[in-house]
Amino acid sequence: GDNTDGRGFIADLRAHDVLIAAQRALVIGGGGAARAVVYALAEAGAAVAIVNRTLAHAQAIAAAVASHIAGAQLTCGTFPDDLASAAAGATLVVNSTSVGLWPDVDAMPWEETLAFRPDQVVYDLVYQPRLTALLRKAQADGARVIDGLGMLVEQGAAALTRWTGQPAPVAVMRQAAEAALALREGH
Repeated sequence: GDNTDGRGFIADLRAHDVLIAAQRALVIGGGGAARAVVYALAEAGAAVAIVNRTLAHAQAIAAAVASHIAGAQLTCGTFPDDLASAAAGATLVVNSTSVGLWPDVDAMPWEETLAFRPDQVVYDLVYQPRLTALLRKAQADGARVIDGLGMLVEQGAAALTRWTGQPAPVAVMRQAAEAALALREGH
């Protein structure tokens, strides 16, 4: 089997000129998307803190990644208890949960009183809505924000290339995804 989520995530970070190896990342979540993101970040040289409601899920991800990547810098904590301390050192914050996904657009996997910093990049894997409550808060606090549409497009492009052996038309795929979301959101 193969998973293109991690490749799509890294490709989108690079498309946004984010230097991955220099990052101290905080990944919120403990599911399959978190596993792919943590693996990809660790493989690219980032230090990663995983914060999840269930500590055992975060620890399982860390153990799986550490077993494949020698020297991976991984720490784990629980949400929300360890969020503030993990966020304090983070330069990249990634929401890998479905919190904030349509139709529950006002939900946010973040403490309202915890501020983002201007030196942080906040990436939400959610792509509908494009500007989630998490990204709106981060933007208002001065952080740089990236929505999940680019990851969706890039992972789809990686999968298409893998299946066909031909380069995927990433720009065309992005236009189609943006148009489909615009229709769905009524724009």
